[in-house]
Amino acid sequence: MGLADGYMLGHSPVGQTIRRAGLFEAANVPFMLQNNGGNITLAMVVHMAAAFERATLHHVSLARLWEEDVVTPVFEVVAGQVPVPEAPGLGIALDREALERLKEARPASMPRSLIQLRHGCQTTYARPPMIGLPRDLAHHLAGVGEGYDLLVDQDYWYDDGSARFAELWERTNGGVVTEV
Repeated sequence: MGLADGYMLGHSPVGQTIRRAGLFEAANVPFMLQNNGGNITLAMVVHMAAAFERATLHHVSLARLWEEDVVTPVFEVVAGQVPVPEAPGLGIALDREALERLKEARPASMPRSLIQLRHGCQTTYARPPMIGLPRDLAHHLAGVGEGYDLLVDQDYWYDDGSARFAELWERTNGGVVTEV
């Protein structure tokens, strides 16, 4: 129907991806895969993209964001593409030493900070990570709804030792604070 130049399948289960790939092929519409993870995920995406005729858009795996992985080899990007591995399976092998080493690793502690959402004439503060907060913060943003067109700017305010930061840190304990 010409509704889009291409489509993205984000974190789509393999069976669903296969079915949709057939629809995209029948409609002669390009698509891309977005499955975020390490080199195991990248290997899966590379194999699926090679198998689907219309999987011609740039695919996303975020595998290059990791400092190290638990599989070998690390895929080489050649001219913006990853060649399809020819080894058995997905073409990768589990590095058990790396797995054991990384199982013992602990993430660095996050510095004290507040998330600031500026929108219109108000600012909303929350403590990261936002995992424990409501997934829909819309009720904290004035004017949100159909036709919402206020810019929203988000950044982090790291503890600068100020009384203002300390006050907001206490007020955001377990919740969200909005100020006009």
